[in-house]
Amino acid sequence: MKKIKIKETAVSLLIAAVWFAIGWVANGRLQKSDTALFEQVQMGLTEHDVNEMPSSREMTYGAIRGMVAEINDPHA
Repeated sequence: MKKIKIKETAVSLLIAAVWFAIGWVANGRLQKSDTALFEQVQMGLTEHDVNEMPSSREMTYGAIRGMVAEINDPHA
């Protein structure tokens, strides 16, 4: 009886570890693609803009303001 519980626990832990690993990998891939898109747009603006570009810090803060404005929360 005790061996069965140990075996069930081990199998449960293995399944949980596999699902955790799948989630970890999927999350990393999603973040990379979002980050790559952001960097691609930023590079395109820097290379092809005829006006003087704001600093990198100003561009980052502008992106943050845009994200906050997108959620339409008056308290944000």
